[in-house]
Amino acid sequence: FSGSLRVLDWSRVSAQGLVGFSKIIGVSLRVRWVALETLKLQ
Repeated sequence: FSGSLRVLDWSRVSAQGLVGFSKIIGVSLRVRWVALETLKLQ
């Protein structure tokens, strides 16, 4: 039982890590897009 509980814990942590990773990727993509747009405007 403790082994399955550990697997559950690990999957929850990895899911949170994936969410954080995708958030970071989204923010960096948005920053890059904004930089490209401001370069076009100049």
